Amino acid sequence: VDELESCTQDSNTTPLVLPSFPGHVDRSKPNCVVLQDMFIAGSDTSAVTVQWAMTELVRNPDVLAKAQHEVRRVIAGGGGGDKDGAMVREADLPELHYLRLVIKETLRLHPASPLVQRETTEPFRTAHGVEIPARTRVVINAMAIHTDPGVWGPNAERFLPERHRAHDADGEQQHEHDGFALVPFGIGRRSCPGVHFAAAAAELLLANLLFCFDWRALPGREVDVEEENGLAVRKKNPLVLIATKSKSNRDAH
Repeated sequence: VDELESCTQDSNTTPLVLPSFPGHVDRSKPNCVVLQDMFIAGSDTSAVTVQWAMTELVRNPDVLAKAQHEVRRVIAGGGGGDKDGAMVREADLPELHYLRLVIKETLRLHPASPLVQRETTEPFRTAHGVEIPARTRVVINAMAIHTDPGVWGPNAERFLPERHRAHDADGEQQHEHDGFALVPFGIGRRSCPGVHFAAAAAELLLANLLFCFDWRALPGREVDVEEENGLAVRKKNPLVLIATKSKSNRDAH
């Protein structure tokens, strides 16, 4: 914590990590364990999330173009970025609204942990009248919830970041999902303590990839979405793309 607190104001690490420590000065052992878990599990989750986001963006060129336009407009036109205007900073993230929707939609279709396990601490009855005794291990199928047409509509399998907006393009209020419709990090007191760290790290990395480069798939090669289990559910086949340095980033140098 001392090392994090001594970071400069321009550091991208300090604001992501220190809010997890009440008062920024609690050096208790539980917090040290949480911090360790955040870096071990959170970094892997963030990397896998960005890999899936890039996969879906290349498969959906209209979404890719929209996300890139937002990032470059905010950085180049809004005075954001680092001192050279060549990188996205954490301070720019609040202005990247569509990018945040892209991350949310990525986590909906590709949650790092599609099965969430919990153990009941006391007996309870479900809404359907099923009695669950105490100390029962319950498995929550997050993937089934995230792709349920009854919750997300008939296009639940599509990658559509706009579905997470409060209002549609015509200004009409969209259906609001309850807090149990999107649970990539669990929910409640037992949810992932590193959710904000992982999400912000993924947003920052993805924003810089979109700002600095133009992306396209290899000619004649389909970008697949086949999965492979691990610490987080990742792509089975490596994601191989062609990256071209963007004009806006070349001009910054």
